[in-house]
Amino acid sequence: MILDHSKIILDELDCGIFILDDSLTILFWNKWLSNRTKMTNEAVCNKNILVLYPNINDKILKRNVLTTLTLNTSTFYQTPQNNYLLDIPLEHITSKIFSHMQQKVTIAPYDTKKKHIAVYIYDITTICEANYKLKRLNKELEERVEYEIDKSLKKDLLIQSQHKQAAMGNLISVIAHQLKQPLDSMGLTAQNVNRLLKEDIPNKTTIINKVDKIIDNIHFMSSTIDDFKDFFNPHKKTGIRKTL
Repeated sequence: MILDHSKIILDELDCGIFILDDSLTILFWNKWLSNRTKMTNEAVCNKNILVLYPNINDKILKRNVLTTLTLNTSTFYQTPQNNYLLDIPLEHITSKIFSHMQQKVTIAPYDTKKKHIAVYIYDITTICEANYKLKRLNKELEERVEYEIDKSLKKDLLIQSQHKQAAMGNLISVIAHQLKQPLDSMGLTAQNVNRLLKEDIPNKTTIINKVDKIIDNIHFMSSTIDDFKDFFNPHKKTGIRKTL
């Protein structure tokens, strides 16, 4: 039995509080709870809390009550499914985040000799809504940052591609310049060799020298082509790079 002066004090608390015995029978239900559940103290007294609220996880509640009475210490009711003990619908839903009051639930010793415990219900809906919105904003910010990073990387890749294309254009100009001179030289040398071969007595030594010159030009162009092939290989140093 709850004394009248205790009821007056408990009714003035700005949180929900109800008293249970070890069989989970309700002994007291304060005005804060009456206003929010639409059930008076007289209507719920001597009734089992699990009958009024069958969605309560009875295993967790019973374990908490036993721990509180055995150790004479407070425990906290928490379930992974819902962030409340009593499923109290929200009257004025300003958002669609939660349909029921979010609660912090503390189970404390009240009268250990009689095996009575007090269950405190704190409305933390506003805090939970703020945390939910903050997590959502953080997620949106992370997605925005990832988008901007991806966008920046694509822009950098485009700039690098443009720079590489410009370098390729310069390289082709250098290659054309480097190959044009030996090709012209080879053309003149070939004409001279053709003229020497038509003489009555060809000068063998002169012809061999000119053929060697053609071969030297061929080697030079082959080396230039190899440099061009390895131009974009960062592990090789080419003569073309030096020329650029």
